[in-house]
Amino acid sequence: MPKINLRRIFLLCFWIPIFNFSFSQNITISGKVSDVSGKTGIAGVTVLIKGTQAGTVTGTNGEFLIKPEQANPMLVFSYVGMKTKEVVADKDYLEVILEPDRIGIDEVIAIGYQSRVKKTITGSVYQVNSELISETPVTSFDQALQGKIPGLVVSSPSGTPGTMQDIRIRGVGSILASNQPLFVIDGVPVINTDFTGEPQRSTLGLLASLSIQDIQSVTVLKDASATSAFGARGSNGVIVITTKNGSYGKTQFSVNSSVGFQNNTTDGLKVLNGIQREELMLEAVHNTFDVPLDEAYDFLIKNNLTTTLKTWVETYNRNESNWKDLLTNKNAMVQNYSISASGSDGDSRYYASLGYNNTESTVIENDFSRISGRLGYQRNFTPEILFSANIMVSNTRQDAILEQSAYYGNPVSTRYLMSPWEQAYLADGKTINTATTSSFYNALYLMENDLYENDLTRGLLSSSLEWKITNQLSFKTLYSGDYNIAAFHAYQNRVHGDGKPKGGSAIQSVIRNYNWVSQNSLDYLFLTGENNLAFKILVEYQENRNNSLSGSGEKFPANGLYYLSSASSNLDANAAYSNWKNLSYLGMVNYNFKDKYIVDLTFRNEGSSLFAPGMRHGNFWSGGTAWNVSEEKFMAGIRNLNVLRLRVSYGLSGNSAIGVNQYQALLSYDRSYAGEGAVYPKQIGNPELTWEKNRNFDAGFDYSFFDGRLKGFGSWYHRYTFDLLQMVPLSHTTGHEAMLMNVGSLVNRGFEGEVTGEIINVDNFSFSAGVNFATVENEVKELAKDAAGNEINIENATRKVATSHPLYGWYMRKWAGVNPENGKPQWFVNGIDGEVTESYNAAKKEWQGESAMPKVTAALTTHTGYRNFYIDVNFYYAGGHKIYEDLSILTHHSGYYTFVFYNGTEKLMDRWQNPGDVTDIPKVVYGASDDSKESTRFLLDGDYIRMKDLVLGYRVPEKVIKQIGFENIDIYLRGTNLLTYAKEKNLEYDPETGADGMTRFTTPPVKSIVFGINLNF
Repeated sequence: MPKINLRRIFLLCFWIPIFNFSFSQNITISGKVSDVSGKTGIAGVTVLIKGTQAGTVTGTNGEFLIKPEQANPMLVFSYVGMKTKEVVADKDYLEVILEPDRIGIDEVIAIGYQSRVKKTITGSVYQVNSELISETPVTSFDQALQGKIPGLVVSSPSGTPGTMQDIRIRGVGSILASNQPLFVIDGVPVINTDFTGEPQRSTLGLLASLSIQDIQSVTVLKDASATSAFGARGSNGVIVITTKNGSYGKTQFSVNSSVGFQNNTTDGLKVLNGIQREELMLEAVHNTFDVPLDEAYDFLIKNNLTTTLKTWVETYNRNESNWKDLLTNKNAMVQNYSISASGSDGDSRYYASLGYNNTESTVIENDFSRISGRLGYQRNFTPEILFSANIMVSNTRQDAILEQSAYYGNPVSTRYLMSPWEQAYLADGKTINTATTSSFYNALYLMENDLYENDLTRGLLSSSLEWKITNQLSFKTLYSGDYNIAAFHAYQNRVHGDGKPKGGSAIQSVIRNYNWVSQNSLDYLFLTGENNLAFKILVEYQENRNNSLSGSGEKFPANGLYYLSSASSNLDANAAYSNWKNLSYLGMVNYNFKDKYIVDLTFRNEGSSLFAPGMRHGNFWSGGTAWNVSEEKFMAGIRNLNVLRLRVSYGLSGNSAIGVNQYQALLSYDRSYAGEGAVYPKQIGNPELTWEKNRNFDAGFDYSFFDGRLKGFGSWYHRYTFDLLQMVPLSHTTGHEAMLMNVGSLVNRGFEGEVTGEIINVDNFSFSAGVNFATVENEVKELAKDAAGNEINIENATRKVATSHPLYGWYMRKWAGVNPENGKPQWFVNGIDGEVTESYNAAKKEWQGESAMPKVTAALTTHTGYRNFYIDVNFYYAGGHKIYEDLSILTHHSGYYTFVFYNGTEKLMDRWQNPGDVTDIPKVVYGASDDSKESTRFLLDGDYIRMKDLVLGYRVPEKVIKQIGFENIDIYLRGTNLLTYAKEKNLEYDPETGADGMTRFTTPPVKSIVFGINLNF
């Protein structure tokens, strides 16, 4: 038998495809792509051989070279903002003209794991490009999205720079799990966690670590066809962030600089001055003890009812402190600078940037700063193999003040609740007074001598390798690592405040969070005639590890010592570790017939370590279809109609945003017994715990008239969430109060739409406008039941969850005003109308209408241009909801909270004084009163309209900038949140609250004016 030479067979198998490839590459087509003038080449245009993934990209001057396997191929030219064009390559050199795409149907949209042309997408997606958000003076890019995207509600629970935003897409879908959307950066799911050191302090969102100048586009995925690809994390919607990549051609530099100032959008609560406070105190004595008004002061002193008034009158000669002004940083400076370089060299593209942001808060001694750098690099190792890497590093620092509640060290609550009789400074007017007698500390001293700093360092790396195996088949492997180190340092001084009785105290902690993702995918494009069938198979593994270490100590021997190493007593340490893992298998199919009929099918199997071994895997799916009606022959005779598109989708997604170990029975070891360590049951397990699930139906249409001068869309959605996570009460014999279970359902439904129009475009003048809006109706359908068969009670002082009502609808006693005969507060007995009572406890709690979620949101955008000048104006509206003035029990109390212990609102001066007075403010008494307890007295309409942006800009003429070596110079003056109109006249706080609808003692939203300049060269 002849000997088989395996080496020769291997070489033969290796070289045959190469020879075949070499012989097939004898056709070369070159050319140039230009704009409508035919003079200016366009760099970065994608040139593909139709029906394949083979292609190239135009260079600096719009030139390209491509080597097809067959003669006379159909080439497809596409570029963002331009109409896609198909050209038969029947010549060796082609000159191609691309026209502006006013219609927008050929826009390329990033939808997470892939990018698609808009007309081939069946789901409800909305993309915002960098031009709309990059100049907005915010510390976290999500703040700039408010009003830009229908169905997306962004609300700020605090104006402190770096604060996490409450983001809701098409309502709320969970009682206990998170309602925040999933964030995806360059195709990789990332976490968005609060990295503040203490929960009662300012939050620090991970998105604040990103520079808005590095973002190319933001896409919001809303329905199942768009979100089911993300399985158990797509239930609340998905926000896809695409960062900037290198451009083709010579290096282009971009410099962006803006400087300005910001103030609070509203002055907030108007508080009592010293004279008003004295007047109310004396009147309260008169009303309570039947003492003549002119004798009330002597009665107070004689009976030792107060010493603070006597000190203020006799020692300080009625000199008062304006705490509101003292603790406000007026005209807080805002600075933002960035520089970037982008270009290509042979087979490589690169993008590099450096950014710096420094934003002062409107609260004194409360700053935010971020420095960030980014490098993006792509290189074609061969015509078939593309390597990509993106590296981002940033350091973010935030002074994290006490917020949310009436903490004695909270500078915002001090502004409202500190007595004006307390002296901020000693007699010399310079030394801060630390001998105040109020429960609240002198925040001037705390802000200078205490330390509360969040320091977040983030490194985000993503690298991938793409291999075009054939013109139809490609493989991609990707790895991404997101490493965050959050250091927190808190020091409370030993002279004044919470640290004084401890001799000074300090806490230092470090959280290390590592989130990494690995993806491997295959894409295959199958063509038969006019049928286009695309397949994608992807395997994704994600793991998150969280390590934390903290220490605390007390008794510092001297001032100026801040670190734990100087603490001498009560030293303590703590440590924790947690992790979770996801493993997913994804399949996607897209069918396209002549760009007329589109079908999308998606299936994802996902496993999560957050659930018990038998419940870890779930299947999520969707189907969507679109009909581009305007591509039909029977539509050809309809004048001025460019696009008419119908789409519908349905599918299942999930929500796994719960804490670790929720399904397990847990023991705790943090107790002692007889001097020894003790163990006790902490949590009853539930091995049946699984995902909350979401069935989402969406139907919509897109249209465009007059070559894109009038265009828009509309969508109707129905989002049914079931297997809700709830704490279900247990029998006391179990030793536990409740178990986490999957029971219950709720619905969100509504309509979204947008209309934009280029109304005037003549000579040197243009005017365009756009309106978008969204509605949402939320209703709880089913809740868990107790042993008696009744719905479990989920209720607090102001809100409740029950079937046939919105999630956390307002539920409280109804205010009936003040009895004009005696000045006492009144409430409706049945909680609605009719009979009234002066006893708070005799009044019934009842549903009071809406919830905190706006039923309607809308935005109006206008652009006016004249020659090189332009004006942009944007308005935002939210309505159909109510908000509650939390902590009004302290500020509106008609008893001693407002003029003995704390300070109250100026509205108390309109109180009842004599029989027959008609007012909503009860008479004042020297003692307790129920009038400021939770009721509709403090439940207010939340409707408001805000001018989000006003921009005055000037683009330096091209003939001028070319002479000095620049390609573009933009100069602008931008005002943000300049005007706010609130429907509720009694509302003194800013109408924008967090998602729970509560106004709290937090830094309010800010309005700003910045001057900026953008240079490109």
